[in-house]
Amino acid sequence: MPSAWNDCYITKICFANAARFACAMLMLGSADRLGAQAMQEVIVYSSLTEQTLANTAASITIFDAKRLSANNAQHIEHILNAAPNVNFSGGAARARFVQMRGIGDIEQFVDPKAYPSVGLSLDGIDFSGLFGAGLLFDTQQVEVLRGPQGTRLGASALAGSINIISNTADSLAPSFVEAGVGKFASRQLGGAGSIKLTENTGARLAARQYRSDGYIQNKFLGVNDTARQDEFTAKLNINNTRAGGQSTNLTAIHIDNDNGYDAFSLKNTGLRTQSDQPGNDKQRISAIAVKFLQPVLQDGEIEYQLSALRANTLYSFDEDWTDPSVCDAVACNAGTFFSFDQYRRDRNDYTAEIKLSNSQYLAGFFAQQKQIDLHRNRSGDAPLQLDSRYQARRFALFGQLSPQLNESLNLELGARYEWFDDDYSDSTLLASDSRDELWQLNASLKYSLSDQARLYLLASRGNKAGGVNTDASSSFSAATPATQAELSERLRFSSESLSNYEVGAGFSNREDTLSGNISLFYNYRSNPQYETFLQDFPAGGFLFIGYQANADSAESHGAEIQFATRLSQYFLLEYAASYIKSRISGLRVYDFDSFQFANINRKEQPRAPSYRYHVAATVNATRNIAIKFSAEGRDSYQYAYYFNRESGHMNLLHASIQYSNEKISITGWLRNLRDERYPVQGLYFGNDPREDYANDLYTQAGEPRNGGVTFRYNF
Repeated sequence: MPSAWNDCYITKICFANAARFACAMLMLGSADRLGAQAMQEVIVYSSLTEQTLANTAASITIFDAKRLSANNAQHIEHILNAAPNVNFSGGAARARFVQMRGIGDIEQFVDPKAYPSVGLSLDGIDFSGLFGAGLLFDTQQVEVLRGPQGTRLGASALAGSINIISNTADSLAPSFVEAGVGKFASRQLGGAGSIKLTENTGARLAARQYRSDGYIQNKFLGVNDTARQDEFTAKLNINNTRAGGQSTNLTAIHIDNDNGYDAFSLKNTGLRTQSDQPGNDKQRISAIAVKFLQPVLQDGEIEYQLSALRANTLYSFDEDWTDPSVCDAVACNAGTFFSFDQYRRDRNDYTAEIKLSNSQYLAGFFAQQKQIDLHRNRSGDAPLQLDSRYQARRFALFGQLSPQLNESLNLELGARYEWFDDDYSDSTLLASDSRDELWQLNASLKYSLSDQARLYLLASRGNKAGGVNTDASSSFSAATPATQAELSERLRFSSESLSNYEVGAGFSNREDTLSGNISLFYNYRSNPQYETFLQDFPAGGFLFIGYQANADSAESHGAEIQFATRLSQYFLLEYAASYIKSRISGLRVYDFDSFQFANINRKEQPRAPSYRYHVAATVNATRNIAIKFSAEGRDSYQYAYYFNRESGHMNLLHASIQYSNEKISITGWLRNLRDERYPVQGLYFGNDPREDYANDLYTQAGEPRNGGVTFRYNF
């Protein structure tokens, strides 16, 4: 296996200093009896069996309800910057794809995404590939797990996963109503409530409507709502518990996002656009899950879960980013190009899972049927229509052994065998199918040094299926001979595998006023898949083709640290930081500047900033008033595989002040206090007729300064 440890001294220094600091804090915390309120024990729901955070051998970040409400987090994009080695890409109204430790999808147009590298789960239902649905109303906690999660989620979580857990009927969450107003004409109204239907049955219903004009000003249309956010969420949970430990849990979710998408401009004017046909980013999703739990034998249980999801999405955009008058005052020697592109997808998922477990073993079976119908309609100077159907089937057997070797040492071994096949057909008469067998493995060793300190070793393996490049295949006959020669070997892409190795430590003091964890990791990918694009100029035409290919290898190593300390009953400090060194080797991409294919021996993995940090300080000014300041930032990173441009550094400040008692809470919040401009997506090609379509970097701006007030009343 190739080694990345030639540069590992940087990681070692970072890790060693972090470890020294943590130990110093441990001793300080143990000596200083602050008498502060103990930090609450956290339950992790993302593992195959629920366990406490202290007993979890994984790199994980957890956001509880208090952290979500402090900055009015509407969507997971508002919290991901606080997680070590986690990034996201825009290209839509909300964060569209997530990357962890440099691994993750970046864009999607024509080709289906059978296996997003980062999975998304909402109340036990697989929402992978639908990150616009990552809304956070009435959420108990969000779990962000880094590294392969194959034994639990299979190939849907090669790089990691995000698990959103809502408040349920049997939780202690109060009933409430909530209203808020803010900048950009934002307003929200929602409520949640739990009731007892019978002695053994409870229900919780939550619903919220959020609207905002968005922060884009369209100068051509003279309006400021082309990037509007119009999002409705409704969640229902019914839980029934019977004698003997039997239980039935039903979850229903409906999400209706009618968001605008108008983000890019020819002169990178940030928050101002000139599009005459702004796009949309709409999602209407309905999902339902039923879970049955039945105790068996002496200390075991059997769990059945059935779920279904239906998603109708519309993703559209103005391809030229301008209006017909663009060349009125300037000579456009290369002519003009006007186009509007839209992708309408209808997705249906059906999933079944059964698990048999006790305290030391678990065995399970998983099955999923997925169908996605795409209708693409491109209008303007290069009209195009495409109808396609993609079907995928997954079947998996998985198991886990958790023997307690002695009082201090616990071993966990997990494996998952997954059989995958898919079929694709479209209106160009292209038809293809793929078959693959995938193995995911997990082995961890946990050692308790004391009640306050523990170590873990982890080795895990994940993989991701290959498939057909549908956009390249359907465009192949129209391409020039030179491009056909290149694409002939890239009409399909192969499966990839990821090997992950970690060593970590967790600690707390006796008063539970200090807690934290540190991890050091190394990843190696074989045949890593990467996304790229090419341009082709057949006689009288133009092709812009996206496809996936395989590089030779990729590797990364780094360190991650998180801790929280209550220095007194008035002051809480939270800190997270990460470092990563990554590279991918053996790529072949189309060079947009030389208009030909080029080999790249080695480059940094995109969306992998070498450092990231988050620090937050909460001051309890009085018994009812809390003031919070936080700062987060990251290093510059490469945007994509096929060009060499970087994002620049980012450093953001946030603040909030909250008054709360048993019944009422009022929160004033500010995000991006300094109004810093930073990008969330970058594209490189020629799109400006005034510059004769010379290549340039075009960026989508992140959220500017935003603020508001939220009022909540608990029943």
